[in-house]
Amino acid sequence: RYMYITIPLEEWPIFKMGKLSISGELLLPKAEYLRRIRVQPGNIFNLSKIGQDIVALHDDYRDKGYAYVNVTRLTNIDLEKRLVDLALTVQRGKRVYIERINVRGNTRTRDYVIRREFDLSEGDAYNRALVDRAERRLKNLDFFKSVKILTEPGSSTDRVMLVVDLEEKSTGDF
Repeated sequence: RYMYITIPLEEWPIFKMGKLSISGELLLPKAEYLRRIRVQPGNIFNLSKIGQDIVALHDDYRDKGYAYVNVTRLTNIDLEKRLVDLALTVQRGKRVYIERINVRGNTRTRDYVIRREFDLSEGDAYNRALVDRAERRLKNLDFFKSVKILTEPGSSTDRVMLVVDLEEKSTGDF
């Protein structure tokens, strides 16, 4: 009727950050990126904070028009000194531009009502922060049950299509 499961856990010693380096196709000076990383040399090594720093680095590049960024993480562990050296390498790819903004799901709402909420237009450099802002603004209109802005590949590798997927709700309801 009952079952007991015992899982033995062995706690490793605490490791600290050793050397920290960043290289590759950087948009800002190395010192600026090293200052932004939250886990600094001497601090306790925290893999989740490093993951958050990598996501922030991705977002920074996407805000400047580089939609396809690759950040590789290389760690070197010194077991005797209990230090972890971290090296990040950034490959930014080509700058990406918006080829077209397609709107799907609007039957009553006119196209220009949706497009006016964008601070981007076709031909502009891709900017993830502005796309997120447009999605928030469309949701705040309260005309739609759901709003999602997706990206699809364009006609070439440096082009992307924005697809605004909407589901309208009844405007006469409170």
